[in-house]
Amino acid sequence: MAAAAPGPVELGFAEEAPAWRLRSEQFPSKVGGRPAWLGLAELPGPGALACARCGRPLAFLLQVYAPLPGRDDAFHRSLFLFCCREPPCCAGLRVFRNQLPRNNAFYSYEPPSETEALGTECVCLQLKSGAHLCRVCGCLAPMTCSRCKQAHYCSKEHQTLDWRLGHKQACTQS
Repeated sequence: MAAAAPGPVELGFAEEAPAWRLRSEQFPSKVGGRPAWLGLAELPGPGALACARCGRPLAFLLQVYAPLPGRDDAFHRSLFLFCCREPPCCAGLRVFRNQLPRNNAFYSYEPPSETEALGTECVCLQLKSGAHLCRVCGCLAPMTCSRCKQAHYCSKEHQTLDWRLGHKQACTQS
């Protein structure tokens, strides 16, 4: 039996981009920072984003916009790669797929604008669904700062990190 011909290979390079190009509605491929979630509901929770070996929160490494031609249910499709930061857990990788049809509840049927829209410079930490994202990593955040009730976190570890990075001062002043 003959082997199937390999599909096309696409090669990309990481380049700096303005912040507005990295927002969800632009369907970005990106390395580092916070994930630009495609579907703004049913995001993976803290349990799914914890290292299977050490239990610590996985770090967002990259996302790739990878639509599937000919599949109406995957007109918009992104793959998100998370990894453990702990050296002994080098096998602690996890990939999530987020996909939507072209006609969906989150984005316009038409392609996004190629020009920057006004008011796109802020980091959105609350989804239209009302769900909050972690101030540290941008993942689903079911925990809230017990003092100010304004900061949201995916884990105790990220709450402690944010406290040390300055939330302690901001929280005690409010």
